[in-house]
Order: sequence, then structure tokens, then C-alpha cells
Amino acid sequence: MSYSEKYILSFFNENVLKSNQLIHIFQGKRTPSILYRVEIQQLHPLFNLYPLVKKDALDGLFLKFERKNWIEQHEKGYRLMSEGTQITHAFCNQEKIYHVSHLRWNSYWHHFFEYWQFLTQIFSEASFANIRYRPVVTNHFIQEWVKRWLHLQQGTVHENSPQWQEELRHILSHLEETEANFISMHLSGHERIGWIRTQIMHELNEPLDKYAIYLNATVQKMMNIINYSTALPLHKNFLDNLKLLYYNGLSKSTWESLKYLQHNQSFFEVAKIRRIKVGTIYEHLLEAALIDPEFEFDCYIRPEVKYKIIQILQERPLLGFKSLKMEVPEVLFMEYRLVQLEQLRNKRKGINS
Repeated sequence: MSYSEKYILSFFNENVLKSNQLIHIFQGKRTPSILYRVEIQQLHPLFNLYPLVKKDALDGLFLKFERKNWIEQHEKGYRLMSEGTQITHAFCNQEKIYHVSHLRWNSYWHHFFEYWQFLTQIFSEASFANIRYRPVVTNHFIQEWVKRWLHLQQGTVHENSPQWQEELRHILSHLEETEANFISMHLSGHERIGWIRTQIMHELNEPLDKYAIYLNATVQKMMNIINYSTALPLHKNFLDNLKLLYYNGLSKSTWESLKYLQHNQSFFEVAKIRRIKVGTIYEHLLEAALIDPEFEFDCYIRPEVKYKIIQILQERPLLGFKSLKMEVPEVLFMEYRLVQLEQLRNKRKGINS
């Protein structure tokens, strides 16, 4: 049984999974329904993990699990059986991979890592006043973006090099030792060439199919460290600029709609300005809420409607939207879903609504 198979099987724990939903999660499909499924079943680490996977391959994997008596059909999906539970418990006890709990970085963590490795090389070479080296990144767009970002900083590259390296040590110190070693092996610098994935996993004595899973989780953990730290001014500035480049993790269209909404334009005004349906604007807002773990719900839900939804859902938490609308005719599906999402996140944080 491969590492990736054990990893996927572990997400059946407490979840009933369906292959027709999981395929869209693996491929990173950004519809509100798929994003909500990711949220309620905490499948964030799987989102966009295997973007090229085919449905036939996933169905074949489920069939293999079923034949091994690891999963069984249940409620139009699959759930763990006792033998599968034993495998996942053993796997989770042995493997301590950082669990990504939101999708904020999902669409561009790999870009972040590429830019970050390049900047680390530049600052390393600058500390030795070396200008003759082969860049670890050959992409012209990345090179030009990094060049512009460096130009905007106070001080020269040589002057900022000690700060970057001090921040780098801070970041690595906040990772587990194995995570820090894993990340360090990628880095190029003065008289040092970063290793490729096969070299890294061989050195760590780990299976090659663990690489993508481990890199995804560890880099997103780094981005969280940078985002919430006050001790990393250069890295924070770098990440904030990268957020703008990649629309803060949203699709470009959603990001554009959100900009108008954040400037107090109504949904109908934004739809008119952008020449798209108001329903599309509602979907954009749901995408933003499902991507951003710090989304400000109260800015977009009418208070009187929110109160009614909460009162009804407290008594009947499984009530569907159609039934709710019969009791609260003015409610929008967007408001219903936003209240559900906020309550779910509050429950996980231990906050009462």
C-alpha cells in the first residue's frame, strides 16, 4: 500500500466520501458547493492536491479499498470499515504532517515557494558580494517581479541580507525539525545547490509519493507563520505583495467583485458595473468566505435575517434552504450558507453564536 493511498484513506475517518465529489476536490474545482464540502468535512489538505487525476483512476482506487475491506458503501458514498480504521489510526499516529485547515494559500503556495527560494539565493549570494551565479529560477516573469520587489525595499540587497537570513532562521525554528530539514534541502545559496525531490526523499528515507503531500503542507505552514508573525518584516512584506499578485488566493473575477463590495457597493450595483448576473456576485462572495478563514460575515448578512436563521437552525440544524425559505421568505441562499459557515467555524473555535 503506497503512502498516498494511506493518506487518502485517512480522510475517510469520520467522513462518508463520494468519488464524484472527491475528484472535484482533488482537481481544485472552485464552486461554492465543492468548497463547502471541503469545509464541512475538513478536506482542505486534499484540495487541488492531484489536479490531473482522472475519474477512472479514483474509481479504481475506491474499488481497491472496497475489495480490501477497508471501506464499504454507505449513503451513496463510502465509509471506513474496522480494518480500514486500524490502518488509518496507525498511519495518523505515525505520520505527523501539518494539517492545512483553510484554503487561503492553496492556489499559490507553490508560487510562493518558488519566489522564496529565489530570494533566499539572492540574499545568500549578496552576503558574499557575489554577483556571478546561476539563478535557481529561470522564469523571466518571476525574475522581474523579484527585481521590482527588491527595488522597493529600504536598503540594498547586501544591507538587507542579514535581516532576511535572521528571519529565515526564525521561520525554520518554528517548524518541526524534520520539516525544517526538508525545506532547507531545497535551498540554493553561496556555493550550495538545492536538491531535487528524488535526492531529498532518498536522504530522508521517505517514499517519493509523499513529496507533494509533505511540501504542500509544510509550505502552507510556513506561510501561516509569516502571515501572523511580527518578527518577520521582510518576509511579511514579500507575502503581502504576493497576495496582491495572486488575488489573495481568490479567482480574479471573485477578487474584482469583492473589491467593489468592500467599497460599499451593493450586490446589484456590482453586477451592473461588471455586467454579470447578481447571482454570480453572490457566488463570488461565497467563494471568498470559503477561502478566507478570517472572513467578516456580518458585513454581508442582514442582521434581522441572520437572527431568524440562527433561531431556526438552533432548533432544526439539518433544515434545508427550501424549507427555511418557506418560513423566512426574504432569505437569500447566500445568507443561509454564510450563517451555516460562520456557525461551523465558531463551533470549531469554541465560540457561541
